[in-house]
Amino acid sequence: MAPVSNKNILLIAPQYPPAINGLGDYAARLGQGLTDVGYSVHYAGLSQSTPVTVQPYLPLEANGIHLLQLVHQQQIHTVILNYSGYGYQRKGVPLWLVTALTEVKRVGIRIIIFFHELYASGPLWTSAFWLHQAQKRIFKELYQLTDACFCSNGRMAALIAAATRDKGQKNSCIGLFSNIPEPNKMMNWEQKQSRLIVFGHPAMRLQTYEVLSQQFDDWLQFGITAIVDIGVPMDVQKIPKLPIPIKPLGVLTKEQISAELQRSRFGAMVYPDALLGKSGVLAAYLSHGLFVWNGFKPLQANEDGLVASEHYWSIRKPMVQEATRPEQIAERGLAWYRTHNFQHHVEHYLAVL
Repeated sequence: MAPVSNKNILLIAPQYPPAINGLGDYAARLGQGLTDVGYSVHYAGLSQSTPVTVQPYLPLEANGIHLLQLVHQQQIHTVILNYSGYGYQRKGVPLWLVTALTEVKRVGIRIIIFFHELYASGPLWTSAFWLHQAQKRIFKELYQLTDACFCSNGRMAALIAAATRDKGQKNSCIGLFSNIPEPNKMMNWEQKQSRLIVFGHPAMRLQTYEVLSQQFDDWLQFGITAIVDIGVPMDVQKIPKLPIPIKPLGVLTKEQISAELQRSRFGAMVYPDALLGKSGVLAAYLSHGLFVWNGFKPLQANEDGLVASEHYWSIRKPMVQEATRPEQIAERGLAWYRTHNFQHHVEHYLAVL
């Protein structure tokens, strides 16, 4: 076999655009960034019904030997895996992936993993409860195979440190860049419209509307002219009535989403404060200079430097226009994001490739 170039990379995600898959969106952007600095990137993913937009693309079979065959065929030097167990097996127990990466490691291929998720837990009546230990064991085995790994937030970094023999020394917590491309030039606050964006997974958007319906009087003082809903359409009958009509835009391209975010001042979401560092919706909002309102009620400490009332607004504190100063909070949120942005990520990968 010809010598393997250390520029040959295989990026793995469950599915890729236009499929709606956050790991695939992340991998597609990362791959482009690595291509731009001279790496030869191939993409591999499990079967999907929609044609894949990233190229060169290699269908990956969910068994213990096919990955090694792809690595040999394409003379791969480094495999980069985007990991969330449920992306590779419906109950979050992708044993085949451990076997496949073990075979790859045995022939000297380098392995880098971004742990988007580690393992799940849940009530006694859920499979997450009964499979928690199996999922955790898979994470630990994957960690042992890595040459380097990354995660998106401090809570996850602490779990990695607690569960691994080397106390997480191979791991770096680097945040999460926005899957919606960051604008080259930021529109200033005066140019933006007083529109409220609700973006993301249907379940999260519905939860956001439910909380907004109880708090919307606070929003009226900001002169909100429209509520713009972006994402997979929901059953409108389930959305609570709000004093301002909702404008549903449905599924948009990343460029269209970016344009909508650019010309809006406000974004709403519901997400645990401790895990905001792993929220793609938060990253999209902050990267476009929006004032972010988080409707998550239980008090949680954030370990990623995000501070309520400084970088975003929490439902736990009433909004008063003079005190809230949304423009300043949006500016500080954007400044925080810029220390976790796309270029920041690419530099971290280059440091370990």
